Amino acid sequence: MKIYESIVIGNFLFALGFAVRARGKSDAITATAINLLQQSPADPLLGDLMMEFPGVVRLIEFKTIENRSPKERARHAVLSSRIIDYPHLESISRAVHWYIETSAKNDDLVATIAPYLDAFPVRRQGHKLEAFISSIADEVASPSEKFSRENVKSYLRWVQETQGDGKVGTGALLLVAEPNGKLHYAALSDLFELRLQHRNWIDYCEKRVLRELSQEQVQGRMNPKEQQIEEEQTRNLGRGMSR
Repeated sequence: MKIYESIVIGNFLFALGFAVRARGKSDAITATAINLLQQSPADPLLGDLMMEFPGVVRLIEFKTIENRSPKERARHAVLSSRIIDYPHLESISRAVHWYIETSAKNDDLVATIAPYLDAFPVRRQGHKLEAFISSIADEVASPSEKFSRENVKSYLRWVQETQGDGKVGTGALLLVAEPNGKLHYAALSDLFELRLQHRNWIDYCEKRVLRELSQEQVQGRMNPKEQQIEEEQTRNLGRGMSR
């Protein structure tokens, strides 16, 4: 039975969204960037998938056991040899940059999951993709901020520069979800604008929610006590984003 990488990635994202939502707070505005880079100009420079939640970033390369491309081994060799000259990036790499190889066995999905630096030679391991997804969701719910935003951004820049001229040429989408279920997309011209604009988008959405609440009171849809409660909740919406 052959399961294509796109199917694995699609199910990975669906499960991650479910897991993150299950751990989230219903009264919080969240901004998330999940960009599938597979077969885009950014793919050979970075990887298949780049995700950014407040305080949590993951760059993941997906492979199936049938598709062990020699190009991936070559890319791994370059990163492994060059990171020796940048020891301060190694701990960031092991936290942020991951390799996932999957195979179907006895109607089950078996995965080899390792930091990208440890991806080759491939070690046969029977990891569960569900456990890896849960670990990411747990960190999203309680981000540690072990590495600064600038340090993570520097690592991602370094990765792309080891594989080419450093120009990604790929835009990105930032999704902002309000507590009432409204969704808003922001189109960014460069993937690396994400780290600069999360907080700005949260501020924008919080102010818009406050304006809408004020308008509802003026129109007589909400009594003063209800508005006081709503405004207090809204002021707390972005606290999780400012960590």
